[in-house]
Amino acid sequence: MKYQLVDIKNIKLDPQNPRIADKLDGKEFKSIDDQNEYISNYLRGDTGNTENGPSCLELEKSIYASKQIIEPIILLTDKDGTYLCVEGNTRLSIYLSFANDQYPDESNWKSIPALIHEKLTPSEIDELRLQAHFVGKKEWTPYAKGRYITHLVENGMSLADIKKIV
Repeated sequence: MKYQLVDIKNIKLDPQNPRIADKLDGKEFKSIDDQNEYISNYLRGDTGNTENGPSCLELEKSIYASKQIIEPIILLTDKDGTYLCVEGNTRLSIYLSFANDQYPDESNWKSIPALIHEKLTPSEIDELRLQAHFVGKKEWTPYAKGRYITHLVENGMSLADIKKIV
């Protein structure tokens, strides 16, 4: 596994993404761009996702405010020299929207931080998805969150800036 910035034009959104696979029903695509546009419309819209957490729009605002993603996406090298996004499809779809539609003149959206695997078994892909979406990160207690926000304000960050980020 290696870390690098990857040109988003060389990455395919995953048609087997559990969030949307049932909506694609074996659909074939002519190009990476066609596949990414089709899948991105689902990921950035209503996927039937009803769990608590930030919506895609909130995630989009946070990524734009930070000018990057905090956690790299996970890619699998494909036989044709492109990559398949195994984890981070929504973040990638946001970058695609920024680069192609919303902010085409801003170069920081043309490539995305990624962890690249040369080989992953279906079982390893399932493990990555389970870790990312079923276990997730340990959330801070309300007290720890408040203490950290107080620290940021005391060190010069405004509440408006904190609000934009979160």
